[in-house]
Amino acid sequence: MEIEIERLKNFLIEAGLISKERFEEVLKKAKEKNKYIGEILVLEKILTPEELKKIEAYLLVFLILI
Repeated sequence: MEIEIERLKNFLIEAGLISKERFEEVLKKAKEKNKYIGEILVLEKILTPEELKKIEAYLLVFLILI
């Protein structure tokens, strides 16, 4: 499941899970490897797979409700 990158970025930064600079580094790495940023967040151990799934689900539900 892939969600809008900007929405994910804002959520993670506001939750204090990652800095803006670190997110940009991870995003660059994801683009270079042609991978979904969520995969890189897990590979870099910023999020666990379970955390990523919960965050994606939350953001998708939030998007549906607005």
